[in-house]
Amino acid sequence: HEQFKNLGQADFDKMFKSGRNEEKVLVDIKGLLSRKEYEKAGYKYWRL
Repeated sequence: HEQFKNLGQADFDKMFKSGRNEEKVLVDIKGLLSRKEYEKAGYKYWRL
């Protein structure tokens, strides 16, 4: 999980490709990320 602590939104954006289904779904298992920040950026955010 350490490698994900240092990633920002721009890094996660690069993991998604554009196309017919441009929906970005982010599952934050450890609750490390800001829900508000990612939802504001258009992500479908889910955490345990």
